Amino acid sequence: MDPKLLYQFHYICELGSLSAAAKWLNISQPTLTRNLQTLEMTVGQSLVIRSRFGVSPTEIGIILSEQGAQIVREVQRAEEVINTAKNQSLPMMRIGAGPVIAATFLNEFCAEELSRSQAIPFSTSVRNSRDLINDLIYNRLDIAIMATPPDSRVSGLGCQFLSNENIALFAGSKSTLGRLGRLPSKGELEAARWVTMDVALGPVTTFNSLIANLGIEPMRPVAQFGLDVTSIIHCLKTSDVLAFLPEQASQKMMHPDDGIAKLDLNLGQAKRVISIWYRANLEVDPILWSCYQRCLSFFQKALDTDEAPRS
Repeated sequence: MDPKLLYQFHYICELGSLSAAAKWLNISQPTLTRNLQTLEMTVGQSLVIRSRFGVSPTEIGIILSEQGAQIVREVQRAEEVINTAKNQSLPMMRIGAGPVIAATFLNEFCAEELSRSQAIPFSTSVRNSRDLINDLIYNRLDIAIMATPPDSRVSGLGCQFLSNENIALFAGSKSTLGRLGRLPSKGELEAARWVTMDVALGPVTTFNSLIANLGIEPMRPVAQFGLDVTSIIHCLKTSDVLAFLPEQASQKMMHPDDGIAKLDLNLGQAKRVISIWYRANLEVDPILWSCYQRCLSFFQKALDTDEAPRS
């Protein structure tokens, strides 16, 4: 099969119109129509549903359109490499991270990179895991460090395990629960004020699931934070609230003088799996691949992990 047919078919589905796709691809509409017919003959069935509003892919068409999208991303990446070579300039490494990782370890990695004599340009973005995966798939990021479900696999992406990080319960500086000299009772926990940041807990753990582990009925937190981890840390420093947070990363943002206490309660197997994800074709560019290797090494040391085979 000519990969060009899948490449063109992706734009037909993406733009929803043969005429719009032909204009985008800078070819005539009759040529694009013939190429679509050739692809349909190869498959042995129609790939689009035609209407007066344009075209939409059939079930098999959706699958083939995604295959075409992968070809588009490969072509775009090749063009970036070629343009970099022509301009004799360094490529930009696009790094994404979850909010807790971004507020702690990523800042240190960026500072380390900037101290290099031949530092390459880089950009960073902070998002939740789902959005970071989408950004990698659609070539908006090169690597991302985040919490994902165990044994996750995504076509076109590579993944390297970094660490299992415990989820811990923290009591604010003005909470009496951190100074009891004993574990708080169920009643004391139920009477407390809680804040939460579910995006920091990982994709398979939620505030209510952790509350349930403590034998407490579901409740509404007094505040819910999105991607701003510094705000929830500030609440702990200045009030009596309780919060579930990743233990190791969060403690990097706390100082002993803050008065924040970790309550050693049994939260079951409350962990989040931290991994570094990357575009599978990143190895095409030796400069970006070298930067990825430095990033991997940094986070393995920062999270105190042993290197595991790349998948």
